[in-house]
Amino acid sequence: LEFRRVLFRSTINGARALQLGNITGSVEKGKKADLAILRLDVPSMMPNNNLLAALSYSANGSEVDTVMIDGKIVMENRELKTVDEEKVYYHVREICRKVGL
Repeated sequence: LEFRRVLFRSTINGARALQLGNITGSVEKGKKADLAILRLDVPSMMPNNNLLAALSYSANGSEVDTVMIDGKIVMENRELKTVDEEKVYYHVREICRKVGL
């Protein structure tokens, strides 16, 4: 029960506290929402008899499979859709080379 209160407070009540409850804070038609779809068949989420506890204590980000931001899929099946990863890696390597790393 305590995990449900924490989830409620950090979503709906968080939006209300920021006076954004009519725009975000819950998944409803017409509201902005970012959603993450997690894999539950990974070691960090086992056993999954208490999903809220697993999210709070065990999840580390590797469980994220698909992400939607404001209704647009930006990652699907762990593949980024809006970023050219190779280009980013290239630029990071160039910056590291320039600063001597």
